[in-house]
Amino acid sequence: VLGLAIGQLVLVLPQLSGTPDADVILSHLQRFDRIWSRGLSLFGVHLLGLGLLGWKAPRFPKVLAVLLLIAGLSYTGIHAAKWAAPEAAAAIQQVENVLALPMALGELALAVWLIIRGGRAPRG
Repeated sequence: VLGLAIGQLVLVLPQLSGTPDADVILSHLQRFDRIWSRGLSLFGVHLLGLGLLGWKAPRFPKVLAVLLLIAGLSYTGIHAAKWAAPEAAAAIQQVENVLALPMALGELALAVWLIIRGGRAPRG
């Protein structure tokens, strides 16, 4: 998904030399945004899966599992709303601004936990 999205940005580059066609540039940027949004929805589903697995794992911190579930629901919900109700873009953006902290916190907490604790055998 990342490659497809970035491909749309690469297609803008030839437009930057010579006489740029604003409609072509805008079309590629809009496609990038749509592809990126769908990718973030998939990422949200991935975080939901990690959160559920973490909840069931005995050595995984439950608070981290909850953060991952919140982040997954946030990513999936926000980007599903962007597809379903594009006319509500301003309201969706406000919700996304509020949920940005829990989304980032879930991802970063998982990264820190994996660096510090993940993959090590239990003591004792």
